[in-house]
Amino acid sequence: MLRTSLFAAIFAVVTSSSSIAQAEEAPTFKQFPAQAALPLAAPDLHKGSPFWEFRTRIREGARTNGVTSNGGYTLVTWGFGTSLQGGVLIDRMKSKDNITALPLSALGYEVSFDSSMLVVNPHPEKYDDTGEIPDFLYREFYYLVGDKFVFYCADKGDGTRCIDEKEYKAVVDAIK
Repeated sequence: MLRTSLFAAIFAVVTSSSSIAQAEEAPTFKQFPAQAALPLAAPDLHKGSPFWEFRTRIREGARTNGVTSNGGYTLVTWGFGTSLQGGVLIDRMKSKDNITALPLSALGYEVSFDSSMLVVNPHPEKYDDTGEIPDFLYREFYYLVGDKFVFYCADKGDGTRCIDEKEYKAVVDAIK
């Protein structure tokens, strides 16, 4: 809950900031190289954990999905009965406190084995068969810093908006 609150606060500050700059292209996975992989640890689930309700899905996903992101992370997702999806990223290099909640999504997630970037709603044009992208739906780009996702860019269909490089580094330094 604290992680979600911290993330929401950072996201609100960053997206409302006047230092959001217009970029011509969305970030790429290559811009955020992965960390080195180690032996795989199991998800750290215990009663009282914020992820306890989803323990079966998390354990199954950890067992069947293997490493999907950042050289040592496993992405596990589930639906909520609508187009809303949630999930976690399991740091398979740590044995304790190794689960990070993903931002909610309408169209899933995209990750790369060799990158620490997460794309939420990677293909908003596939939302329905009209070809129109709803105002509420846009691609979001995050960078994993430690055990937190830092908002980096959003593409709302009218160009990608990235936070100012100086502000981004300040947020990353504050988290580390």
